[in-house]
Parts: sequence; C-alpha cells; structure tokens
Amino acid sequence: NDHAACLRMAFEGGTVEEVEHSCNNDEACVDMANVEGFVERLVHSCNNEISCAGMAFEEGRVGTVKECCNAGAEICLGVNSDADLFGRDPTCEIPSLMEKALQLVNEDGPTKEEHSQAVLCNVRTLLEIALVDVQVVAYTVDRALSQLGCSATPGDSELCVTLLEIKHLVMDEVKDEL
Repeated sequence: NDHAACLRMAFEGGTVEEVEHSCNNDEACVDMANVEGFVERLVHSCNNEISCAGMAFEEGRVGTVKECCNAGAEICLGVNSDADLFGRDPTCEIPSLMEKALQLVNEDGPTKEEHSQAVLCNVRTLLEIALVDVQVVAYTVDRALSQLGCSATPGDSELCVTLLEIKHLVMDEVKDEL
C-alpha cells in the first residue's frame, strides 16, 4: 500500500538498524539515513505522512525512536540528532533514554566492572518492566538508581547519569500534569 514509505531509506551508505511497526504511511520515512546517516531503531514510530522523511540525512545520527513522531505530518521531518528529535517531539525522550540505559546495562564495558552481575540483572529487569509499562517508569527508575548506588555526583557512571536524566524528565512530566 505505502510503496513509497521507505523510498531511498539507508541509501548511499546510510544505516537503519531496525524497523518495527513503523513507517506505515505514504512517504513517512523517505530519504531516512540517506547519504551515510544512521538511525538505530524505529519502534511504533513515524506512522504519519512524511513524519520522519529526511531523518538523519547526510551523516546525521539518531538513536532509538520509540512510540513517537506519530502526532502529525512532518513532526520529525529532517531531524538530524537525538537533541533535535527530543525538541521536535518531546514524547520521544523518555523511551529513547530508557533504551539507552538498557543498552548500557547489557554492553560490555565500565558498567560491568562498577556493579555486580546480580545488581545489573535486577536493574535490567526493572528497565524491561518500565519499557513495557510506562506507568511504572518513576518507580522502576528510582529502584534502579538505588540498586546501583547512584549519587548524582560527578564521576557517576554513564548508566547512572542516564537514569537520573530519566528521573528528572518523569518528575517534570508529573509537575506539568498537576
């Protein structure tokens, strides 16, 4: 039906690593990651007319786009970075940061040395729960911060910094709703 939805996606050296239930409208993702651009994941996103066309064009880099960029035509048109994405559609920020935190837990690197495998397993489970049920994000992020012993001080791991950023975003959303 939407034969032009992904026209020239990942063309000329570009990469889109994963597309899941996304780009389901005419020209929704045309020219995405074209000319050496990069988009990590699209999950339930970019399902409106030209909503994400030209995203990460010409060496742009965008991480996870999850359950956002669906609100209207051209909402994320031409987005070239995560900061640009979050500015265009603020509903992208928390899911994207949650995915980043989960990746940090799963990757080999400094976090594996800083925290025990048992703590990382607990944190992984908490983040996976939060990804499934956004209603529990605040609770699960608080629990993960506690398990990791994050202190909001310079020198915290990238995982702690990411989780603290999510916590502040969730608190801001709660304040806005009150």
